[in-house]
Amino acid sequence: MKKLLFLLIITMAFSTFGQTILSENFGTPTATTAIATYTGYQSTSPITFAGTATIRSTSASSGYTGASAGGNAYFGNTGTANQYLQINGLNTAAFTPANINFTFGYWSYTIPTTQMVLQYSIDGTNWTNISFLNNTVAGWNLVTVPNGTLPASATLSLKFSQPGTTDQFRIDDIKIFNVNPNCLFALGTPTTACNTTTYNIDTYSATIPFTGGTGGTFTISSTSGTVAGDNPSTVASGNIIVNGITEGTSITIHTVGANCDWTLPIPSRDCKPINTLPFYEPFPYAGGYALGSSQMWEYISTGDDITGISPGLTYTGLNTSGNAVSFSGSGNDALVPFTDQTSGVVYVSFLMQVTSTSNITTFPALTYFGGFTKSTPSFLARLYLNTTSATQYQIGIDANAPATPPAPPLDTTSRNVGDVVLVIMSYDFSNNTLKAWINPSNLASFSTTTPTLTSTATTAFTDLGGFFLRQDAPTTTPTMTIDEIKIFNNPTFLLGTAQFNEIAGFKVYPNPVNDGRLFIETAINGDKSISIYDTLGKQVLNTTTNTNEVNVSNLLSGIYFVKVVEDNKISYAKFIVK
Repeated sequence: MKKLLFLLIITMAFSTFGQTILSENFGTPTATTAIATYTGYQSTSPITFAGTATIRSTSASSGYTGASAGGNAYFGNTGTANQYLQINGLNTAAFTPANINFTFGYWSYTIPTTQMVLQYSIDGTNWTNISFLNNTVAGWNLVTVPNGTLPASATLSLKFSQPGTTDQFRIDDIKIFNVNPNCLFALGTPTTACNTTTYNIDTYSATIPFTGGTGGTFTISSTSGTVAGDNPSTVASGNIIVNGITEGTSITIHTVGANCDWTLPIPSRDCKPINTLPFYEPFPYAGGYALGSSQMWEYISTGDDITGISPGLTYTGLNTSGNAVSFSGSGNDALVPFTDQTSGVVYVSFLMQVTSTSNITTFPALTYFGGFTKSTPSFLARLYLNTTSATQYQIGIDANAPATPPAPPLDTTSRNVGDVVLVIMSYDFSNNTLKAWINPSNLASFSTTTPTLTSTATTAFTDLGGFFLRQDAPTTTPTMTIDEIKIFNNPTFLLGTAQFNEIAGFKVYPNPVNDGRLFIETAINGDKSISIYDTLGKQVLNTTTNTNEVNVSNLLSGIYFVKVVEDNKISYAKFIVK
């Protein structure tokens, strides 16, 4: 029988019967971050972190029991030896060394002749090497350090070090815990599931299996959400469930009782929907807004963010609204997923502007900056930039995604830095052909005209399920602005109004607004999430309503645009307040 467990929201110190000394999975970083400035650690004071390695989310841990994915500590191929991670403030004084277990996930790029160095210190100055079974295969493996290796000390530190200049290692899921012979309770590997998936901020639930219950009275707490499920005080084995966790929030489960003290960090989960087509992204985000934070976009790498900028781009003959986004390379790639396409023609259009080439060191510089993907992210139909000089560049496409040059098909026309360029790309499943129109002369009938570029896929795509923006190395990626992304099947949608309506019967009136009342009408007039932004991209109103009327009397005179979400669909409109 399911029973509600007591939720204890207090901080509990580990007592002498406790088991967990350290449990660190590095959270989920949104960018490559220095150890000293990273804020996503699960461990808190007195435990601290130092070193020259970085925290990343690439090559996430997998393949061993307890692999948490998310972030990891990376010791990279930088040309500088002895990148390291040091963990201070560990206290094992209350435990017998023979009962202290020490495990961690360990990744190596290849099987190097020189392996990672692991050491401990009780004074922060003198270090003792720790012997462990090194990786014998590339990739992730779980390392178990023999019991009795770590001493009993109130001032214990650990250090993971990269000995060479080219060896690449990663560390994740560091766990140090005391095995109390009288503790029979154990937590298993957690799973998470979204409760809903909408354009609003959703919640998810975590399920944690356990064994060894009924040995005493257990108290279970979670840093977020509501604890429910099977009660280990009365059930030998079952599942602890934590409900109502806000997406993007990591939690820590703390279980105390029957000579046991377990702490289990659970990485955050996003609950973002798959966008339906037609899709419109006017980038209604304030300056500096991280694109991957939007409910419509997902991160697929690490690094600095693609960020909102103001104002947006304009193009003669094309309705535009909102702001834009900018990037300069060596950062996060972002993906907008859409409903899986397996037939017909898929189009994407956008405005682009190369604003600076100052970070490019050698010309020409070839890179790809966007394209279609499968429903499982994989860079397929690619859009290229060939920056030929400090002032000019060419645009290219390739359906075959070569790993290395030669150059893909390139437009013979050179574009100037500062030009606003309209790019339309399509993939036709019937003939495996990728096409691109660049600044077409007739926007209404572009699809019937000769494309600027064509590339035929050697191996036909079976499906397309996303569009990505990619940041390559800063020495090959110029500073770029992207705006007005539309993804569609019917080419007439290119010239859709700025509203680009997905919601049936969507109307916004009066326009201009004179009396502080804006009316938003739809065919079903259901519950609507309404966000209003000013021309700088700043959100000035956010509300949910099931009526048609929105009070905008507090808005100053000016131009605004509204985003409306109803029944998991989105529409936009521009309006004026007088």
